[in-house]
Amino acid sequence: KELKEIIGIVESAKTRLSKMTLDMENDNLEIGILDEALDALIAACNARGISLMLDGVFNHTGDDSVYFNRSGRYGDGGAYRDPDSPYRSWYKFYDWPDNYHSWWGFYTLPAVNKDNPVYREYLLGDEGILPRWIKRGACGWRLDVEIRQRY
Repeated sequence: KELKEIIGIVESAKTRLSKMTLDMENDNLEIGILDEALDALIAACNARGISLMLDGVFNHTGDDSVYFNRSGRYGDGGAYRDPDSPYRSWYKFYDWPDNYHSWWGFYTLPAVNKDNPVYREYLLGDEGILPRWIKRGACGWRLDVEIRQRY
């Protein structure tokens, strides 16, 4: 089978390569992929012997994501705005809310704690983000990760 990759499958900020994830559960409205359109694309690829691999960024989110919500785009929730947020344990705060671990020191890209069991379940559990897309027919994921980190 021929292998094709599609980037930016989830809602992301308008950045160079859409690596600033905003919401892993919403399709990327910028490129117009809706549930039905993605299902049709996967079916068309499969009919032609093409496997569709998705691109995922799971070692950080955007600071403006539904999970972190630094600017308040998603109301009062998110790890930055709410000390009781269900997403707070996903991130390492040195001094909440303004001093947190970020990807390569970019504060617009707060790093997630990949060892956090709640985060791992969100991504990898039976109903998690990664298996959800595989069940829909994608062949796998290209993980956008920093090589020096432990996974």
